[in-house]
This record gives sequence, C-alpha cells and structure tokens, in this order.
Amino acid sequence: MTDTALARPRPTRMLAITAAWGACFVTIHWGLRDAPLLWFAALRALLAGVALLGLAYAQQRPQPNKAKAWAQISALALFNVTIAFAAMFAASAGLTAGVAAVLSNAQPLLILVPAWWLFGERPRRSAAGAAAVGFVGLSITASASIGTSTGAALALLAAVAITTGTLLARRLHDLDVVVISAWHFLIGGLALGVLAFVREGPPSIHWTPRFVASLAFLALVGTAGAFVLWFEELRRAPLAAVALWTFLTPVFGLTFSALLLGEYPGGREIAGIALVLAGLAGGLAWPAGGLDSESDRERPGQSEGPLPDIGRVEAPLVGGVGRANEGQEGASQPNDDISTSRRHRRVRRPPWLANTPPGFTNRPMDRPES
Repeated sequence: MTDTALARPRPTRMLAITAAWGACFVTIHWGLRDAPLLWFAALRALLAGVALLGLAYAQQRPQPNKAKAWAQISALALFNVTIAFAAMFAASAGLTAGVAAVLSNAQPLLILVPAWWLFGERPRRSAAGAAAVGFVGLSITASASIGTSTGAALALLAAVAITTGTLLARRLHDLDVVVISAWHFLIGGLALGVLAFVREGPPSIHWTPRFVASLAFLALVGTAGAFVLWFEELRRAPLAAVALWTFLTPVFGLTFSALLLGEYPGGREIAGIALVLAGLAGGLAWPAGGLDSESDRERPGQSEGPLPDIGRVEAPLVGGVGRANEGQEGASQPNDDISTSRRHRRVRRPPWLANTPPGFTNRPMDRPES
C-alpha cells in the first residue's frame, strides 16, 4: 500500500456513509411490503451496478483486462453483494430495523485480526479496546429486542460477509473504484436474481410510489454512492480505523427507525448507543496509522516514506544542516536544496539498519555496485 493508506478516515465522508447505510434498514422495511426479499435485494444491486457502469463509460474509466482482476471482482461480488445483501434483507424481515442494523455492523471487531494478519495493520491496544467497548454497546442494544434467533444469525452472517468483502476490496487497489463497484454489483445482483428465481419464483412486485422511492434510495444513495466512498476510504486509511466508523450505522438506524417507523429505543438500547459512541470517541484518538509502534510502521515493505536512493542516505544532522554521505562523487548539495527537496529529506533508519553506520545497507538488493 501507499503512504496515503495511513491517513485518517475523512470524518465527513464516514458520517455520510454510515448515515446512508443506517437509513437503508428503514427503506428495506418499507420496500419489503411490496416485493419479495431476494428480488428486492437483486434489484438494489442491479440498479446500482447499471448506474455506476453508465458513469464509468461516460467518463471513459479503464476497464479490467486480466482474468485475475475479474476473479477478484467476482469473489468480492459473492461476499459483499450476494451473501451480504441476501442475509441483510432476510434479517430485516425477522427483526426490527434498528436491531438488524446493530447486528449487521459487527465489522469493527471482526476485522481487527484479519487486517493485522493480511496487511500488517497491527492495532494499538487502545484501538482494540475501543472496538470491544463499541461491540459491548452493540450487544446491549441488540439484547433489548432480538426478535428471532434466525434473524439474528442472518444479521451476523451479513456482518461476516461484509467484513470479507472489505478485505477483498483492499486487494483491488490497482483498479478504478467506480468500475470495481459497478461490476461487482452487477455480478452479485445477477447471482441474487438467479437465487431469487429459484427460491421465490417469478417476481411479484407492487410498483407503488413507496417501493420506487425505497428502491431508488437504496440503489443510488445507500449502495452506489455509499460504497464508492467506502472503497475509496479503504484505500487511504487503515482497515480497522475505517471499520470503527461503522459503529455509527446502527446509531443512525435506530434514530431513523424511531423517527420514521415509530420504533423507539428503550433504556437498554440508549445505554448501548452511549457505549457505541464512547468506543468511537476512543477510536478517533488513534494515530493516523492506527499501528502499535513505530517499528510496525517501518518494517519491510511498509516504511513511512520512500527509501532514499543508494548513496543518498543522509548522515546525522551536523550543525543543524543535513549532509549527504561523504566519499561519493557529487555527494555535496546546496543546503537550500537539501532543506527544500523531499527526495533529500532526512529519513528515519528502519529497524534492520539500526546497528549499522550511516549510509550503509546490509540488504543485498540495496548494496551499491562495486
């Protein structure tokens, strides 16, 4: 990953994403009054995919041209759309909108270990603690009115599928985000359509104004717009830091459920929301990289910045001015060039060079030629 992957998530974007996803659970409840759940889920994905694909072609965005890329997009579609949407819609049919939103958003806790293992994003103890506090809040909120055990299990399955999709999306950082989003919605939506036909038969949908409005919001705002922003944030920020913001999704879901559906939270749900917000506040205190120590950030392949050119590693500052290694041709540079050029800035020595003299590298690939 690039250095920009260690930036903080953008608060405005994350608030917009989580608010849109929280509202989705209300519109799903509305839409299920007029359409079978699997057909409704398939239409959501297909409409979002068509809209984004039209945008991609209008802007002449590059399309995938390798079999490996298509295989990764298909895997993303399977987990992030086919499994996640089917489980989410089925859970919403058996739970209140607020509780479905709570259980479907356990991602911040589920993603900590995979993000560390797959991408080396080792969280600080405070980060893990913040996620744990937030999850306790989710559990308290959900326990207030679980509904059915089947609905709860489906909501948790949706959370696992979305977490898997998040990890897969990080692997696709070389492809255009709008194109990825479009094709994975189309592929996943087609698979949902096949599943819907097998399980529910030909679609029987009442195209009421309420259903049209629900589908339009779900597809264009809660799916196409929100997921493009989500995938962009996954490319520039640590996975655990981005996922922590999704604790706000059930908070928005419960709020919208109270305002629009009359499903008001009780005392336990309010206490759970307070813990969720406390966990989020603790998580926002992470450093930008969200890592446990400086050494984690500087290990091979994940240094803070580009390694200096051979023969250009700066010696310790002398007299307040950095100087290049001596004994090489052209090593001296004007002081103003050294101070203003990013290429010649002083670079923190990585751990594997801790006991070697300045300017020396013991990695074979970096040794200067004789």
